Amino acid sequence: GDPLVSRYSVLMLDEAHERSVCTDVLLGLLKKVQKRRKDLRLIVSSATLDADAFKSFFLNNHPDVPPAPGTLGRVAVMSMEAGRIFPVDILYLSEPASDYIQAALSTVLSIHSSEPPGDVLVFLTGADECDGLAQALHDQAGRGFQGLSLT
Repeated sequence: GDPLVSRYSVLMLDEAHERSVCTDVLLGLLKKVQKRRKDLRLIVSSATLDADAFKSFFLNNHPDVPPAPGTLGRVAVMSMEAGRIFPVDILYLSEPASDYIQAALSTVLSIHSSEPPGDVLVFLTGADECDGLAQALHDQAGRGFQGLSLT
């Protein structure tokens, strides 16, 4: 309904190194949108991104607009060194779960109840699942899980 994504001034595409037909089409569409919307800023990020390839792809999108200071042809490449590193425990189920959303909910609540304060990161396959798990956690927090914070 909004092919120029006019409600947004900045879009971020993370994990761009995980190339697929969908991400390549998305990048092509966003490049076309940027030709019409010179105000649109794209942030393409990845831990293992070939920045030069992406820079070349987007470099000549605005040949009529002079580059901004500190950029190369309106395309800036920024590298960030690893900041503070925190210990991470990765947990796996011993057997497949028939309802992995429920299994994630149970695991998060178990970690919350048995571990010292900290953060829990759960990877899910889509926004609907994230929203559903967040709502389930919110409901559990209302039932007395003290200190449970959804940020």
